[in-house]
Amino acid sequence: MRILFSLLALLLSACATKPAEPVDWQQYTSSEEQQIRSLSLSRFEIASRDQVIVWDGINKAYLLTTTTGCFLDSTLPALAFSRGNALIRVRSDAVLYGGQRCTIKRIQGLDVLKMRQDNLTP
Repeated sequence: MRILFSLLALLLSACATKPAEPVDWQQYTSSEEQQIRSLSLSRFEIASRDQVIVWDGINKAYLLTTTTGCFLDSTLPALAFSRGNALIRVRSDAVLYGGQRCTIKRIQGLDVLKMRQDNLTP
């Protein structure tokens, strides 16, 4: 009986936990880019099925949108670009992630200061 109550309490607490709201990254975009030069990829974050945020150091970030849903598994540890990090261009380069090759449809600069004010950066 005690096990039943424990399981019930666990289920109720799981139901009470509200998942984090998805972030509307468009409100943080500051510019439309056709290319990124000399990206020193310090980290990346999956934003949605077709968007990833790539960090160039700690003060510069970009929102990349791909033509297809490339980011189905957000637990994979590595991301690369089809022609390396020296020059990444819209429609001619691709994100390599989880065995997929997804063409970059859009590059947008992100307002890192605003992201920090909203506690969206470490």
